[in-house]
Amino acid sequence: MCATAFYAFLRIGEITVFKQAPEVIQLRQLSKLSNTSGFIASVRFTFQQFKRHYNQSPISMIISRQAGVCAVETLLRYCSVRGSVPGPLFQHLNRVPVTRTEFDEWLARVIKYCKLDFTRSSRARANRKLKNSPGLVAMA
Repeated sequence: MCATAFYAFLRIGEITVFKQAPEVIQLRQLSKLSNTSGFIASVRFTFQQFKRHYNQSPISMIISRQAGVCAVETLLRYCSVRGSVPGPLFQHLNRVPVTRTEFDEWLARVIKYCKLDFTRSSRARANRKLKNSPGLVAMA
């Protein structure tokens, strides 16, 4: 979930359910793109609407495989466990969508594990540090 959010530049509100913003990315918005050999080389997210983009044509974003931490590989592994039941992309095994509160709590634990400061006043600094944190990259 973190690797997908990071590499696809997704907002937490786009991947988690929150009472004020129940619209999250659905499984149907994800497409697997194969190369000529049939190998899944990338995934495409198609956004019907998102913050400040309503009643307009959909926008797609493609994430390709890469060496090291590969968001495509982690997402494909997640999807193999998740299954193909329609609904929010990120959900628990019992099909309940991941909430913003759950994600925030989990992310705070990861940031603490990486020994980053996650006080309210330092969240912007912590967000910048996430990209360069070897501990977080290893956990993705």
